[in-house]
Amino acid sequence: MTNTGHGANSFLGFAAQTAWNTDSGGTYTYLPCRPGGLKKTQEPVFSTQSRGFTKRYGRNANQQVEGQVPMDFYFEGLETLMNDTFSRTSTEVASWIVSAASSNNTIQFQEDGGSTLTATVADGSYTSATLPAALKTAMEAAGSGTYSASYSTSTKKWTITVSGAVSAVQLLGTGNFEDDLGFTSASSSASSVTSDTAVGAVYDHVYTFDDTGALPNASGLTLYDHKDLKTWKVRSAFITALQIGFQDNAHFVDFIPTFLAASRSKASAVTPTFGTGVPANPADNLTLTVVTATGSRSMETTAFNVHLTIPTALKHSVTSRTAKKANRSDRVTIEGSATWDWTNDNLATEWLDDWDNDAPVDITAALTGNTIRSSVTQKVTIELPRCHVKGDDPVHGGAGAMEQAFNWESAYDHTDSEDAFKVTLRNQTYIA
Repeated sequence: MTNTGHGANSFLGFAAQTAWNTDSGGTYTYLPCRPGGLKKTQEPVFSTQSRGFTKRYGRNANQQVEGQVPMDFYFEGLETLMNDTFSRTSTEVASWIVSAASSNNTIQFQEDGGSTLTATVADGSYTSATLPAALKTAMEAAGSGTYSASYSTSTKKWTITVSGAVSAVQLLGTGNFEDDLGFTSASSSASSVTSDTAVGAVYDHVYTFDDTGALPNASGLTLYDHKDLKTWKVRSAFITALQIGFQDNAHFVDFIPTFLAASRSKASAVTPTFGTGVPANPADNLTLTVVTATGSRSMETTAFNVHLTIPTALKHSVTSRTAKKANRSDRVTIEGSATWDWTNDNLATEWLDDWDNDAPVDITAALTGNTIRSSVTQKVTIELPRCHVKGDDPVHGGAGAMEQAFNWESAYDHTDSEDAFKVTLRNQTYIA
């Protein structure tokens, strides 16, 4: 991706705060966005109650900041703001698929500059935690040294170390599994060698609402909001609404968070560094499918949008110009819409009955990106159980495809143990 720099371009930088209404001081993530921005919606107002006619003391209102920031989000980066909105669990999926049938199971190497040896890695699906044992077994079976392997989540590179009877190892870059490890060319000959190319492990980040109603970070975010040649610093910002939309033949996810914050002030211009890992897409577009649990209907969808309202309020004291704490209510409202082209003129009776009877149904939308090493590494899946479908009844005029739109609505209460909304992001971002 091109670095859009400054000028009239817009970008948002954010980092988690460790104290209320205080600059983070940590590492900021910067993302490009469309013109939007945050504005003060409530200035401090001082009361004259019991103090005469001079507005100097007494009660005052919140200094409050609100606004939307629309963005075209890549899958790499979407998790950074989701992480400050929902509870998260992250799991590495099988990032390395080894198969003799696919001819990607050999490593060619030399020990102490000797003859070329070939290690055969056992077929299987491996993570960065399970692959080192397989590499150790394969290389020790082919050579004379004692081997270990490790993967760095920060550099995304593999390191192979030899000891014992052998003092140096060299990976030649000619084995068909070496590319998967990032050894695209011959390494140096040393007791420890590191791959020359980063190869990201793949993770599933699953986001749900915290069942206690708690905020992921009670102090919120520090934001750098840059637009119209100006940069503002916003402190103790929280997401109060979130819109996620995507459509078929699109390149990016439309992501619009609405923020509520405690304070805003002018800031010195910063130089953003944007990520370069923009995911490629098969056939130059994204594939979107909606599956309904009732009737097991799968529809190729032309558009899919979800809007969440997450009530978050700022509290304030009678002696402070700014809010002191934030709290989140128990109830979250979820609504959305979708449009699809039916390619089968035989609609599911159960689905239509639920539609007519306003019965809850399950909806899952999956947007899939590119494929790397036989595993989908960029993917967004949204699951919406217990949705109530609204809209006109489907009308069909004969054989062939038809287009149908529908709306749905649901709500989540923290006293209810069932998840009403879950987003799974699969990408190559490691989150500690």
